[in-house]
Amino acid sequence: ASQLGVAETTLIVSKAASNAAFILAGDDKQLPPIQPATPPEGLEHVVGSVYNYVRHHHNVDPLPLQVNYRSCQTLVDFTKCAGYDPKLHSFHENLRLAVLPPGFPSERPDTWPAELYWTPAWAQMLDPGHPAVCFIYDDDVAGQANSFEADAVAALSWLLYGRLDRQLAGERQGTMEAVPSGHTHDAKHFWEHAVGVVTPHRAQMSKIVSRLHTIFPIHNPTVIWNAVDTVERFQGQQRDIIIASFGLGDAELIRSEDEFLYSLNRFNVMASRARAKLIVLLTRSLVDHLADDGQVLEESRLLKNYAESFCQSPTPLLLGFLENGVEILRPGTLRTR
Repeated sequence: ASQLGVAETTLIVSKAASNAAFILAGDDKQLPPIQPATPPEGLEHVVGSVYNYVRHHHNVDPLPLQVNYRSCQTLVDFTKCAGYDPKLHSFHENLRLAVLPPGFPSERPDTWPAELYWTPAWAQMLDPGHPAVCFIYDDDVAGQANSFEADAVAALSWLLYGRLDRQLAGERQGTMEAVPSGHTHDAKHFWEHAVGVVTPHRAQMSKIVSRLHTIFPIHNPTVIWNAVDTVERFQGQQRDIIIASFGLGDAELIRSEDEFLYSLNRFNVMASRARAKLIVLLTRSLVDHLADDGQVLEESRLLKNYAESFCQSPTPLLLGFLENGVEILRPGTLRTR
């Protein structure tokens, strides 16, 4: 109901019997229907979703669900920062990525792609013991397409493929927790269930997809394409691990798009797609930006809270990428929880 417009709902309600009753199931902290124009002041809830229309225009209090069946407790704790009921808890409390022996390599593998920068630091970001991860680095010129973050997504995906168990650790089946299977994903299952990449801009989406096609040349291009998308298109989906690439570092670009970039609902959708692990790549410019608009400043609290408060234990980390065969380093700070 939070994605169904008031106008469309009238088609249903107008055909109902006089004694009909309706239950509206939805989430007003997810993305609402896209509106072709800004609604008149005071009528926002009349032309938005039917969920908001009933909740806010008619002041009907919702009955919140208390159990999240998708994500581990750490990620559920973060989504509560968006304003969910304090009693919300995870059904799969200890859900974690299960990595097959011998684990992630500490030295450059012989099969490591020549197009990617190698460092054992990539594996630090993939530690299953930290479901929430944020890497903050300096780059004040990056636009909507960011080569470093595209390569970071490719490097992390390469390390995950063939090393992840198909079964997550700690997934409850009734009163018991599932045991890892000892089997890894095939290519199709890997992109459809294990890894998803979310980014605000189509330019960055295209750059990431292009990089992944190069690194995984025998994987179905369509399956890879479907695993990388904008927040709007990813709403309703889930993956074991979500990698979020914001891309932007240029201060003027950030300022011109801050209402879009810092939307609380948009970041909530992005974060809540992950079952066992969320990795967010952010420039320092994006974290430090202060919006002029009070509403945007208020909404930016969720992203900033994740980057600087919820993710703790700051650790210096040196990553990089290759441009025409030349190593370009990106020193930054890894924050985890």
